[in-house]
Amino acid sequence: MSKTFIDLIQDQFQFGGIKYASKNAGKEATDELVEDFGWNWLIGTQAKYVKRYRNQVLEKDLLKIGCYQFINWLKRGYHLSPLGTAEMMCTTVTTKSEFFPKFIKKLREPKAFNLIASREYLLQEIYTRLMDLRVNMLEAHFLEICALCSELWILDGWDKQEEHKTDTWKKGEPSNGTKA
Repeated sequence: MSKTFIDLIQDQFQFGGIKYASKNAGKEATDELVEDFGWNWLIGTQAKYVKRYRNQVLEKDLLKIGCYQFINWLKRGYHLSPLGTAEMMCTTVTTKSEFFPKFIKKLREPKAFNLIASREYLLQEIYTRLMDLRVNMLEAHFLEICALCSELWILDGWDKQEEHKTDTWKKGEPSNGTKA
């Protein structure tokens, strides 16, 4: 997994904390929307980005899907227990910042297989796993989807770009001020 991809995912959730701030302390808009519209709303939002990436190949869509896997992982409580939690967790920037290194460590754990696949195959794998998340909220799915996004990001050459189209902060710069 590319350090740049990881930095850009981090940039997504840090900027999202500003973009989707809530007046409720300890919550962000995503937390409130999941409470109001349910888990499937959150999964459907991510599936929308898969469809849009298939049609428009926008880097920011892969970054959003990857970032959402981290948010999903937190919301389901995998940062607290290997089995997750029954209760949905809130996902503030403070919580995200605290547990992002743990998520990345899990992402970097060796996998039993390496895929060499086409864009369409990877997109279908991401979409299929998102569909399964409606009923099977497995930690492995969140990690696999994020890893598939990273693989697709590299396959499509985004790792070779000097400037990234992130839909955050300053064009092409992560929130820590360093060039992506």
